[in-house]
Amino acid sequence: MGDVISLKKNNRIVDDSVIQEVRKDYCEYCGKPGKTHVHHIKTRGAGGDDVKENLINLCPECHAKVHAGNIDKYELVNIVSIREQKTPEEICRIIKLPIPNKFPEHKNTNEPSLEELIQAYISLEEQEMDCRWEKGRIADVLLQNNVKATWISSQTGDSPAQIRELAKVYRAFPDESLRIPTLSWFHHRIAANTDDPQKWIEYAASHELSTRELNKAIKEAQKQPLTEEDKLKEKAEKIVKAFEDVQKKDAELGRWILEEIKKRCKL
Repeated sequence: MGDVISLKKNNRIVDDSVIQEVRKDYCEYCGKPGKTHVHHIKTRGAGGDDVKENLINLCPECHAKVHAGNIDKYELVNIVSIREQKTPEEICRIIKLPIPNKFPEHKNTNEPSLEELIQAYISLEEQEMDCRWEKGRIADVLLQNNVKATWISSQTGDSPAQIRELAKVYRAFPDESLRIPTLSWFHHRIAANTDDPQKWIEYAASHELSTRELNKAIKEAQKQPLTEEDKLKEKAEKIVKAFEDVQKKDAELGRWILEEIKKRCKL
């Protein structure tokens, strides 16, 4: 009986350091933020190595599409070539893939998602509001020190009226604890023009009022007649609401209304 030959399977060495180096918090194919899988363009089973040129971050959905054959691996080569600042041909040589006659085009999808754009918009709006409060604080300090609004205007580009208004709103709500974070600076501006700013800003918050509704409530409380502009806005809002109701119930009729408006108003 001959000697028994023992065949030992060589375990493949996985280079975790390189995998971690290329890991990102968004999908390099579709741009979606969140959890990703580091995918080997040339699979490990086919001899693919743990080198940056062979690795790409994919969201679970795109990863599944790749394994289902719905995403061309040469599209991934294109994306990695941009990331690594190499040509697609160089990437193919490094990871030992055949070089095709033509590489498939892939649109750069590292663009922010809809959710990211909305968050960026909100963030900018918050920064803008913070800026107004800080400008108001500075304007108040300058005015308190007898610096004329006209001189501040000549230095900043803001009108004297704007400078006085910023300072006035700040004086009405000098401390953050007095402000309502869920309401805009414009809500606070309207409330600041009343005899009791704190009462009105709290009223606006508890009744979830828009700036127009807050303005209207204050005028009604003070028994001030609505201006022609206020009346026109109120009428326009009713028209928009009526149109939205029609649009929800009958989209075709909604389109007809829009066409009629365009014709009659010659838009």
